[in-house]
Amino acid sequence: MKLKEPKYKILEAELKKNIISGKWKVGRLIPTETELCKSTGTSRVTVRRALSNLEGEGLIDRSPGRGTIVTDFKEAENQWYARGLISQYIYTQDFNSELLSVESVIPSPAEYVFRGFDDPESITRFRILRKVGKTPYILNTTYISSEYAGEVLSRFHHEENAFIFQILEEITGKMVHKVEDVMDIQPVVGEAAELLEVAEGTPVFYLTRILTDEDDHLVQVTRMRQRPDVQKLSVTFEKKVRSKK
Repeated sequence: MKLKEPKYKILEAELKKNIISGKWKVGRLIPTETELCKSTGTSRVTVRRALSNLEGEGLIDRSPGRGTIVTDFKEAENQWYARGLISQYIYTQDFNSELLSVESVIPSPAEYVFRGFDDPESITRFRILRKVGKTPYILNTTYISSEYAGEVLSRFHHEENAFIFQILEEITGKMVHKVEDVMDIQPVVGEAAELLEVAEGTPVFYLTRILTDEDDHLVQVTRMRQRPDVQKLSVTFEKKVRSKK
């Protein structure tokens, strides 16, 4: 059975055709997100994911206040791209989870990532501390639609080591189709430092993980503070060679 291609991939292919064919000239502004939503009949989340992929391929350049322009993509050929990131933990024991809090929140309007929820003003936040043995290694803050919060909480208490996205898949019957990670290094302070049992100001991995289903609907947003001393990361790079016509 052939799987249906997600909407953002279909849109990505259409936009890429406009660029590669020369319909959209190098250096010109392409339509705005709002214009693309109207002309293609797709959601803003779908448009943003398609544009993000095109930017990753070096076909466009997005700049706040200036718009999105077509780059001289021939110069971007044969560049190296990150293919995947693998996290490996030093300890071999299974982790255990402690649910710290559950509460309804209304994110700041500046937090654009939450606009992908069907109702951005009806969001529930779960704070979870994950440990290996007695060693804390991840402080996890997960945001989901409040519509499912009660049932997720009920199931989480019975399956404490389950991941929330797995519970959501069972509830909704929809599988997570794409996971997007954005990571940087940040010093941890205050309660977060205490929970992770590290000194104030210790640099930790700060990971934002965005999960969407095959219809490009936002499933959950998770922000993790991870101790770097109990895990290591490996990244694989590959060279993308675009065929010349």
